[in-house]
Amino acid sequence: MATPAGWSEILDFLRAREADTARQTVRPDGAYVLDRVLNTTPPVPPYRRHVAHHAPYLKAVAPHRLTGKEAPTMTTTPQTETGTGAGGTQAVALRLSELVLKTGRYDDMAAFYTHVLGHGPFYERTPDPDAPPRPAGMPERAVDVRLGFFRVHDSPHSQVLALFGIDSLIGTDASGPGLHHFQFGVGTLGDLISQHEHMASIGVRPHRAANHGQATSFYYRDPDGNIVEFSCANFATTEEEVAFMSGPVFAANPSGLELDPDRFVAHYRAGDPESELLRLDNQAVAL
Repeated sequence: MATPAGWSEILDFLRAREADTARQTVRPDGAYVLDRVLNTTPPVPPYRRHVAHHAPYLKAVAPHRLTGKEAPTMTTTPQTETGTGAGGTQAVALRLSELVLKTGRYDDMAAFYTHVLGHGPFYERTPDPDAPPRPAGMPERAVDVRLGFFRVHDSPHSQVLALFGIDSLIGTDASGPGLHHFQFGVGTLGDLISQHEHMASIGVRPHRAANHGQATSFYYRDPDGNIVEFSCANFATTEEEVAFMSGPVFAANPSGLELDPDRFVAHYRAGDPESELLRLDNQAVAL
């Protein structure tokens, strides 16, 4: 099947494919359901895995030893500790449950994230043209915009990506203060490679890939230019991850090894062991 050329065509293509899937899906009671679009959430495996013998290969020279400058510092705080306010108040445990992107390219963005997530929005709404105007000075509300909610993960707590389509943003530059990037976690290195190949199927390629030491990531831009990161952990436990990030290798270079995504994928598909593939001195996959 030919790959659609533009985001609008991609959206039509994905909607048609989802409709075909929905028409083929029948519940035991005989009712048709739009399961790809409305009722399913892709399973998300645990976001941890083990890379044998990873740490022994992490070698670096701290730059302050070469320049005489003060060594970089980093503080890590255990997640079990919470801060106490001046009045004796204490922060409660939080989770990131919703990310909302505002856009003047709603159709293009909806097509992109439908492909990223593997399913369309579970809720969409177009504002009523006769609705009362938004009060002066109030930011856009859900009732004021073209709205789409995409489910990212649903257990044990819901995670949602939302799009606010705002006509006044059409033609504006998305760069400037604000969001730098956001990350989708995947369960394994194989999942990361598969997601890369999934994005490539519609002609979307990473503008950057890196082994950061504690994680490996591929970075893309959505139609608005937002940076979207797909990342998998390089260690089996949070304790191992924090230990690495507290050490001299990460302090010297928190960006890690810049990767050539094509060579990295080729070596993975050729069967290179992950312990070798994820070495921070692996020039065979370096950019």
